[in-house]
Amino acid sequence: MQLEGAGAKPVGRKRIFYGWWVVLANAAITFYVAGTYFYGFGAFVNPLKQAFGWSTAQVSLAFSLRSAEAGPIAPLAGYLVDRFGARPSVVVGVCLMGLGFLLLSWMNSLLTFYLFYLVLALGASICAGVLPMTNISNWFIRKRGKALGFYTAGAGLSGLLVPIVTWLLVRYDWSTVLVMMAIGMLAVGLPLARVLRHRPEKYGMLPDGDEKPPEEDVPQKHQDIEGLSVRQALKERSFWLLTLTFLMSMAPLNAVAIFIIPYLTDAKEEHGLALAGAMAGAAVMIMTLTSLIGRFGFGWLADYYRPRYILTGLFVLQAAGLAILASVTSMWHLVPFFILFAASYGGIIAVRPVILAQYFGRQALGMIQGVSMAMMTVGGVLTPLLVGFFRDTTGGYRWPFLVLALLMLVAIPLLLIARPPRGVPEVTVPARGTETFL
Repeated sequence: MQLEGAGAKPVGRKRIFYGWWVVLANAAITFYVAGTYFYGFGAFVNPLKQAFGWSTAQVSLAFSLRSAEAGPIAPLAGYLVDRFGARPSVVVGVCLMGLGFLLLSWMNSLLTFYLFYLVLALGASICAGVLPMTNISNWFIRKRGKALGFYTAGAGLSGLLVPIVTWLLVRYDWSTVLVMMAIGMLAVGLPLARVLRHRPEKYGMLPDGDEKPPEEDVPQKHQDIEGLSVRQALKERSFWLLTLTFLMSMAPLNAVAIFIIPYLTDAKEEHGLALAGAMAGAAVMIMTLTSLIGRFGFGWLADYYRPRYILTGLFVLQAAGLAILASVTSMWHLVPFFILFAASYGGIIAVRPVILAQYFGRQALGMIQGVSMAMMTVGGVLTPLLVGFFRDTTGGYRWPFLVLALLMLVAIPLLLIARPPRGVPEVTVPARGTETFL
């Protein structure tokens, strides 16, 4: 993984472009963060309710708080990666996550649960989300969709950790499991952070592994490195339309990620099906693994076709998957849900940063993505509270899931009118590069 300096020999055709190592390191960090924090923490809902006598809404408030905190942190994370690069920011985020898991193992009240969970959420907001997607987008332009597809596949594979978390919660006390997660976070995150680098131009390379023209010395600019400033992007109608549709698409993902385990383990009276905790955790694993199809497949398509049209189709698929989940009465009903919902949300995660980078360029991409994500967190704040409230008052999740399905359909016309800023093409067809992945 040796970096090529300005005076080094040209990179050979068969040498792996360093940008792919950046993708791999970011994907591995996100694999652990998503598996333990985003998907896996839903397995703690019922154990915490049993241990402390809390309601679903009280536990769900923590998930809303993490979204509320992620809002103001997202622009900060974007600024840090634009200004200082990924490595130092990720180190800070990893350490905060390790501390957050450890503090949660000591909680003894609802207040300490909320406070310590905010520490965990702060670390996750820094080392995952805006930062890795910006870092990868800086290393790729023509192959950005493929690269982000590979990266988001790492988050999809994180579903493999959920059955492990649920099994540990059966075998050990919840506080012991949290200590294990803290140790794992540091052991995984800190070594991988050393692999990360900022932009390829700093190391005498070009995005996508392209060879620099012979008349150039160390490349300083490449294609869309200038892009738009944050102020310019905020003046574009397309930025606000895209952000609104992203917000609407994030709400169902948050709801399913948090509540699918308690939903599938609840009494049969609600949906005719009750799974043991380990089996429900396996359902999450299947869902996230199925999302790999969408993450890589639709990420790849985004390099060739208009991303907003791809997202339109994905919104339809996600709405259909939610409607099926709301009506499940048999284990077999989960199969079309996995296919439709998982593949579509995986594709949305991969295509979302592609369209922002394509519309607004690389100059201030971290901040632009951060501001967009900050506004998207409104859906993340409200969704857990509303779903938890309706669960406690109606005794079921059916109506919240149906409302979220309708929300996805409402987002489609907004997405279709979100055209690129003037002068920006909607499709960049990849040219033949000199770099090979293997």
